[in-house]
Amino acid sequence: MGGTWERLIRVAKKALVSVLSGNAVTDEVLSTVFAEVESLLNGRPLAYMGSDVSNPSPLTPFYLLTGRSSVYVPSDILCTEQCTWTKHWQHAQVIVERFWRRWQRELLPTLQRRTKWMMESPNLKVDDVVVIVAPNSPKGQWPLSRIVDVFKGKDGRVRVVNVKTTTGTYKRPITRLTVLESVEKPP
Repeated sequence: MGGTWERLIRVAKKALVSVLSGNAVTDEVLSTVFAEVESLLNGRPLAYMGSDVSNPSPLTPFYLLTGRSSVYVPSDILCTEQCTWTKHWQHAQVIVERFWRRWQRELLPTLQRRTKWMMESPNLKVDDVVVIVAPNSPKGQWPLSRIVDVFKGKDGRVRVVNVKTTTGTYKRPITRLTVLESVEKPP
């Protein structure tokens, strides 16, 4: 039952060990890194809420704890040039950025549906809410989108879809999408 949590913890620990090994960090930097990593981990979408699929709102661990989707604050507004602790803060930001890239690289493949060729998995369909898996996405951002059109291959399986995001409509292969389940039961 707790396999999902254990897998997430293992991936997070592995990413943290990888980015912290060989780095001499102060207690303040380590504390900052842990706080930001906590924010990144708890800000990931688990499912989407609401019956309006045109504007899905993500259900995150932060939402379950606080009633808000996220408390993540973009790092570019936290510090100005007058900060006396700028170097420590910048060091923490470098470590957190490396953690984000590593964690994303290791976690996202576990979220995508991958079944053996013998097992049939359901096709994506119009109005499914998905997270776009983008290796260059900004730290802490999980771009949600809604499928507006599907394109099938010669075998009848959906291979490519059009997704609608807040910035437009894009064509994406299904290998770059992770489906989110709805919190609400369908009518």
